[in-house]
Amino acid sequence: MSLLAHSSQPASSYPQGTHQAFRQLGSLHNNNNNKHRRSYPGSRARATSSCRVYLEEDSCPPGKLPQKGGLLLQRLLGLGRTPTQDEVLQILSVELLDNWKRNLRHGTVVLNSLARHRLPLTAKHVLASMLLRSMEANVFHYNAAISACEKGRQWQLALNLLSSMPGMRIKPDEISYSAAISACEKGGQWQLALEFLNSMHGVRVIPNEITYNAAISACSRGGQWQLALSLLSSMPVMKAIPDEISRNAAISACEKGGQWRVALSLLSSMPGARVLPNEISYNAAMSAFEKGGQWQLAVSLLSSMPDARVIPDEISYNAAISSCENEGIGR
Repeated sequence: MSLLAHSSQPASSYPQGTHQAFRQLGSLHNNNNNKHRRSYPGSRARATSSCRVYLEEDSCPPGKLPQKGGLLLQRLLGLGRTPTQDEVLQILSVELLDNWKRNLRHGTVVLNSLARHRLPLTAKHVLASMLLRSMEANVFHYNAAISACEKGRQWQLALNLLSSMPGMRIKPDEISYSAAISACEKGGQWQLALEFLNSMHGVRVIPNEITYNAAISACSRGGQWQLALSLLSSMPVMKAIPDEISRNAAISACEKGGQWRVALSLLSSMPGARVLPNEISYNAAMSAFEKGGQWQLAVSLLSSMPDARVIPDEISYNAAISSCENEGIGR
């Protein structure tokens, strides 16, 4: 009997079958553990914000900024989160930017550092200063600045930078779009996220797993579970392989949409797709069970986690306890 077959039965009649199904899930997990484990960047990240954007790494090693680069970065950081263009220009001297012209990667290093510190306005002003000094900006500079906007939750600024790239004769790549779509996700703009995803085909930029993960997460945050599932199912057609981040975001979308059966189906299908569920996967499913009044399923799933070599965390226990409390169990 399939897992979904239990959904219509009385609560008292399905725990045994459910336990068996969850043990099977753990068994599949363990069997695939060594053979098929995939390593995905940021795979342990929270699904709603796991659509991380990986920028082109600069050849300059960490801590090896251009001459006086460490001091330069400290001065930029010292401006706070809302510097003016003039304040940034005063720090970026003509001589310094002339040095950047000879090695464009110096600018990339600084912009990436500003992105890590979540300083979108500073990154924007640095990029604008480069253009004011007639310095050639490239896609890596823009990607770093858009990433700073994504991390700093400035989705409007991220989209402005992305939209300005063609006018500067710079073609956005999948990293540009992924960062902008992730910024839309963080800003709760799922419609814009889908709009930019759909526009990629028109400019011959192929979405990758990170792009889709950002869009699915945007749909999840917006409670659009059907759109999230549609994106998930379309990924193989675009030669993008769904990973645990993709599926976790889809399960989370189902949880928000009150679709506990679909969440259970997605979780159960992960080992067969050679994707190993993690605590985020289980927690999202248990939250779906809690909202659906399926306390036995929540408890059974919690008890099955050690068999799948997944350690329950505080969120796991809270979801199971809340599901029981909602049904008056233990009162």
